[in-house]
Amino acid sequence: MSASNEIRSADVFGAINRAIMSAGSQKDFAAKAGVSSAFVSRVMHGLSAPSPKLLKAAGLRRVVSVHFEFVENADV
Repeated sequence: MSASNEIRSADVFGAINRAIMSAGSQKDFAAKAGVSSAFVSRVMHGLSAPSPKLLKAAGLRRVVSVHFEFVENADV
């Protein structure tokens, strides 16, 4: 994935909101995504993390990266 594809969390909510508006309603978007309208509401209120199905319906996907750090005073 290139850095240009990376978006901030706030932009995720914006993309989901645009997808909801494009679908016509939260209920219609939820049906398209295969999730409940209540779940979409919980996501939009920050109470639940967006599922892969919801992200896909909004044209997004979650990408997890791993990094390593030095630990000071580590007991080896």
